[in-house]
Amino acid sequence: MAQIVAKKYQLHVPQIKSNRELVRKYGKKLFQLWNDSYKVLYGYAPLTDKQVDYYIGIYLSMIKRDLICLVVNAEEEVIGMGIAIPSLSKALQKANGRLFPTGAFHLLRALKKNDRVDLYLMGIRPDYQGKGINALIFADLVPKFIQNGYRIAETNPELEDNSRIQALWSEFGPRQHKRRRIYIKHL
Repeated sequence: MAQIVAKKYQLHVPQIKSNRELVRKYGKKLFQLWNDSYKVLYGYAPLTDKQVDYYIGIYLSMIKRDLICLVVNAEEEVIGMGIAIPSLSKALQKANGRLFPTGAFHLLRALKKNDRVDLYLMGIRPDYQGKGINALIFADLVPKFIQNGYRIAETNPELEDNSRIQALWSEFGPRQHKRRRIYIKHL
């Protein structure tokens, strides 16, 4: 499926050689995609240029390159992304939520040796949604998960009525154990 979609829409997954290349070549494009794909969700506020520069400096430099997938079109525009990170949940539990004196050790160890990965962000540009771009993302990420020894993948909490993301996980036999709702009261 991924090969068919890539050929039909002239897409490819670039091989990112360093975090410096990720920041320099794709940093701003990635956050523009984030703003475009998440703007339809209730409660999302677009990131400003100042925030984008701040997040590029902090997060993109420490993301493991083998846990990120970008999909670009023929014009080198980022139209899809999937970002995962090693799960820090058990490390934070061992550290009792404290960074010092030994919590940092648990976190650093979890980043290097872990069997669980958190699917952190996923986004597809609105004009490419519903065209199978997610197949390209998973065709790139899942073999990387297996190669790195991750046995379990977990998503972040999702809005309960975000049917597009719910449908995305349906092929993987998901087990829902987190729920996020928004209640509105008109005054």
